[in-house]
Amino acid sequence: MKVILPLPFRELSPNARVCWQAKSRMTRRYRKIAWAEALSVIGLRSAPRWKTAIVQATFYFTTSHKRDRDNLIASLKAALDGLADAGIVANDRGFIPLPPLQAKDAKCPRVELDIQPQPGVA
Repeated sequence: MKVILPLPFRELSPNARVCWQAKSRMTRRYRKIAWAEALSVIGLRSAPRWKTAIVQATFYFTTSHKRDRDNLIASLKAALDGLADAGIVANDRGFIPLPPLQAKDAKCPRVELDIQPQPGVA
């Protein structure tokens, strides 16, 4: 399953120095975006509700400047919560994030989340 999202808002970075209200507002907004995109991918089928799922994030930025991978994963917390809200996994702690990949796409910055059930886990 592939879910395509806009890049996480700047306020969601662990290094962002913003008011807690702004961060909370952007967290809710990004979580809702992820939820809606996941539902559009699932369509009319029932949500899989996997116990665990492996997530490979690929970030497409407008420049080839490399970012800190730990911060990239942390900035996706709201997105993973939104995916769990949509029913992809039973609980958001069931996501197993792989180290993120980074690429350049000057015309369409985004993050693509490839989600697969963990093999051998029911």
